[in-house]
Amino acid sequence: MSAMPGAHLTVAEPAGPLASSLQRACRRLVADGHRHLGVDGPFTASAVGVQERPDSTIQIIRLAAPAAARQFFLKTLRSTPGTRPEILTALMTEYRVLTDLTIRFAQFQELGVVKPVACLPDHLSLLTEEFPGLTLEALLRQRPLFRSSARSEEAIRLCRLTGKWLRHFQDFTEARNCVAFDLSELFAYCDERLRIILDSRDGGLDRGTAAATVKHLERLAAGIPGADLAPVGRQNDFRPENILTNGTRVVVVDFTGYCSGPRLYDFMKFWMKLEDLDSWTVGRPPVTARYKQAFREGYGSAVDPSSPLADFLRVAYLLDKISEAVDPDLPPTPLSRRFIMARWYQTQRKRLHQIVYGRD
Repeated sequence: MSAMPGAHLTVAEPAGPLASSLQRACRRLVADGHRHLGVDGPFTASAVGVQERPDSTIQIIRLAAPAAARQFFLKTLRSTPGTRPEILTALMTEYRVLTDLTIRFAQFQELGVVKPVACLPDHLSLLTEEFPGLTLEALLRQRPLFRSSARSEEAIRLCRLTGKWLRHFQDFTEARNCVAFDLSELFAYCDERLRIILDSRDGGLDRGTAAATVKHLERLAAGIPGADLAPVGRQNDFRPENILTNGTRVVVVDFTGYCSGPRLYDFMKFWMKLEDLDSWTVGRPPVTARYKQAFREGYGSAVDPSSPLADFLRVAYLLDKISEAVDPDLPPTPLSRRFIMARWYQTQRKRLHQIVYGRD
C-alpha cells in the first residue's frame, strides 16, 4: 500500500520476524493519517515500544503529524504449524467481534471496546487504536484511606459501569434458539488444570484432594438448571486487567478467546477477581463488598454467586490460579514477588479446600 503524497514512513528496527507486519501496519496508518488524527500531514509512523506476553507480542506504534499524534497497538499472536489454523480463526473472530461491538456500543458514551483498525491475517496480527487510561485493576488495587473517599467512590462507579457493560454485551451477543452450553468443556478445563498441578512436586494438592474436587464438580453439575446454560457471547477473560478507563468511560480489550458460554462465565470471572482483592491487602473486605454490590447493580439482572454453576466456575477459577504457579508453559514469577505470590497461591489452595470439603 503506497502512502499519501507528502507522507513519511519510519519503522524502528525493521529487521526480525515481526518486521513485515510492523511495516504493513505503519504504512496503513500513514495512508489513513488524516482520518486517524484529523489534521493534515505529513505523517510519520514509527515503532516506539514492545510488550511480550505469553501468547502474543504487542508493538506500540506512534502516528504523528506536526499538529497531532496518537498511539496504536499491533498484536501478533504466537503459533506453531499445528496451531496456526486455530489461532487464525481466533484472530479473525476477534476482529469481527470488535468491529461489531464498536458499532453496538456507539450509543453509550461511557461504554465501549478498543476500536479495531485492521486485521493482517497473513501475519496473525491485529491493529487497534489506543485508549489512553489506566486498567481497572490498577485503580481497584489502590486502597482508599477512608471508605467515603473520592477515590473509593470513583472505583465503585466504575464497577457499576463494568456491570452495565457486561449486561449489554451479553444482550448483544445472545444466541437465539441454540443448544445449551456443554459442561464437558469446563470439566476438560478443570481436568487439565489438575493434571498440571499433580505433575508438579510444588503443586500443593494431593491426589485425594484432586479426586474429591472432581466428585464435587460432578455434584454441582447435577444441580445446574438448564436455563443457566443458555449461551451468550463470552469475552472469556473478563478481568479488571482487560478493562481500561479514563475516569469517564470503561473500554474492554482482548477478545482473542471470544466464544459462547453461560452468562455466569464472564460475571464470575470478574467477581472472583474482586474477591482476590481481599487476599492482597488487609482490611479490604468492606471496600470490596461495595465494589461487588456496584457491579451487581450495574449488571441489573438477578445473579446468585453461590448457585451450583457459580460454584463450579469458582472451582475452575481456583484451579486455574493454582496451576499458574507450576505451569511450565508460563513465565516464572519474578524473584522480587516470589514470596508474596507463594502466600497468595497458598490462599487459593485453602479456598479450594474449603469449597471441596466444606471446612478449613
